[in-house]
Amino acid sequence: MTNLSNFDTDELLALTKIDLSRDDFTSALDKLKVMNGRNEIPLDYYAMLGRVYASIGLLKRARAAFTTYTEQVPSAVYEKFQLGMVEHDMDNVLKAQNIWEAIIEEHPQYAPALYYKATIHLRLEELSEASECLATIVEQCGPQDEYYERAVQQLNQLNIQ
Repeated sequence: MTNLSNFDTDELLALTKIDLSRDDFTSALDKLKVMNGRNEIPLDYYAMLGRVYASIGLLKRARAAFTTYTEQVPSAVYEKFQLGMVEHDMDNVLKAQNIWEAIIEEHPQYAPALYYKATIHLRLEELSEASECLATIVEQCGPQDEYYERAVQQLNQLNIQ
């Protein structure tokens, strides 16, 4: 077994990124725990920690990590979106919706936020609002975006109803 304390923080951060790309959350968390005891913790630590905690279902910890990160890096769209997902998974639907609306305000074509905002509208049976979000994805993002096909399918289902 490798003694992780022999690695400097930059090395641990780089290795953690590799672990996350492989969805190896145990190894990633091991490295993050070692970094936690260091004097200087880079901001990326909190983004990665949020991702690990969200992936293993420790949602309160994920929320705390993503909140810390997004407060320090307000331009972090992906992490803001993930914070919204964590709130959504914790049944804080209004908080999630507010986060996603703030993202959409700054990035009107950000398909993940549009899509999940649409799912909230669908759950609330606000079909017009849901259709609007989904149509924006189809019109603005195009078939290369992973949310395009999902949006098309949802719109087709709405048109059938």
